[in-house]
Amino acid sequence: MDSLKLHGSTLPRKPSAATPEKRFWSSFERWLSNEDELMVTCIAFVPPKNVLLGVMHSTRIDFVDVLGKGIAKTYTRFKDVPRHFSFRKDGRAFVASDNSGLIQLVDFESRAALRRFKGHTGPVHSCCVSSDFLRVISVGDDQTLRVWDLSSGMGLLVVPAHRDHVRSLVPVSEAVKVLVRVALEEEIGAETLELLDEGDGGDLFWTGGGDGLVKLWQIPVFDSEEKEEDGEAKASKRGSALKPLLSLDHKAPVSGLAVSPSGDTIVTAGGPTLKIWSLTKTGTDKFRGEAGCHSALVSGVVMSPDGSVVISAALDQSAVAIDLQSLAVLHVFRTHAPCTGIAVAA
Repeated sequence: MDSLKLHGSTLPRKPSAATPEKRFWSSFERWLSNEDELMVTCIAFVPPKNVLLGVMHSTRIDFVDVLGKGIAKTYTRFKDVPRHFSFRKDGRAFVASDNSGLIQLVDFESRAALRRFKGHTGPVHSCCVSSDFLRVISVGDDQTLRVWDLSSGMGLLVVPAHRDHVRSLVPVSEAVKVLVRVALEEEIGAETLELLDEGDGGDLFWTGGGDGLVKLWQIPVFDSEEKEEDGEAKASKRGSALKPLLSLDHKAPVSGLAVSPSGDTIVTAGGPTLKIWSLTKTGTDKFRGEAGCHSALVSGVVMSPDGSVVISAALDQSAVAIDLQSLAVLHVFRTHAPCTGIAVAA
């Protein structure tokens, strides 16, 4: 039988579809992995240099040297499962919370607990130090937003912020307060604007709750006489009188929040979905769109330093980078386990 000889031909190669954007995201590598520990509950970079990464897990916080890839420090003084921590903006101290409701102010250099704040009746999922370093703000499963005097440890304000657990607390930078006021001027009425003006110097915060709502608050500045009015009852009375400046409805329990550096864009996470809101719009026009890029609960969301990209982490073992303008997926990072924390260095 005669054999038929086939001659192969070389097809022209297609030009590479890799754009500079794709090459940038593909250049990231996993450089540290420890699968033996318990679930990570919070991660954050240490300001202002951002060369140390704090990883909260098990019963401690490990501070990892990003350049040397080793553990530089450890903080272990927790009586219950640690839940959240955040640094003062100068990096010299941090606040940390746990499932018992206790919040600690810790000196970073000596790792000494400088102050303890007691009052929450359940896990505290987020806490931070105010921009003037004089107060601590926290939210938790007891549905409250609380404000503490840093010097004395006394509770100043107990706000019934949501009708369900509160998992997210994000401060608004001082630089964008004017933008917030202008954006709200046509919407919230003269009385609330007057309160906003009278509270000049009081920090603004976004909170997200299990009731699906995202609220903007201004925390008043307390004078010395008000600080002397000790007691949970006084703090609760003052907190009950505080009303949110603005409320957005994510329509699912909120598990994460991110605010752009300019302050005019808010990203909310709930269920497997992200929703994007524009503060410069009025009414229902504030809602810009949504991105359903996960198949499980989104556990955290952060914004890039320039505000152009939002990155979400989820329990589907992935973290997704999304272009904030087009809502297009830029890159998907795969993890070996459910992703429970995310942080970006400024």
